[in-house]
Amino acid sequence: MIKIASRICLAALLLFVVVVPVVVDGQNQGGSGIENPIGKTTVEGIIVAIVKWLAGLAGALAILALVWGGIMYIVSLGDDSRVNKAKSIIMWAIVGIAVVILSYVMLNIVSKLLTT
Repeated sequence: MIKIASRICLAALLLFVVVVPVVVDGQNQGGSGIENPIGKTTVEGIIVAIVKWLAGLAGALAILALVWGGIMYIVSLGDDSRVNKAKSIIMWAIVGIAVVILSYVMLNIVSKLLTT
């Protein structure tokens, strides 16, 4: 019973914290209302912004994988299985970086073709 009551209180608090400011801001006649966090107004612009963000995230993860593979290579201490695993991680991280760079280039080409 206490668990249900605490969940209801948490849901009410979350509803109050999230919904009330949106409703109040929406009723504000003099303000600008809710701002667009992406800053794009066209479908193409939104898609390009989202894909660029995802490409940046994928690039960051690929660089982290490259660093992780390098660390594994250093601490492998000559063990052949660990060295091969580290080399595999490094190789696939480089492939990932290349894919991210190529996708970014293709995205720029396609976005320029769509906007002209």
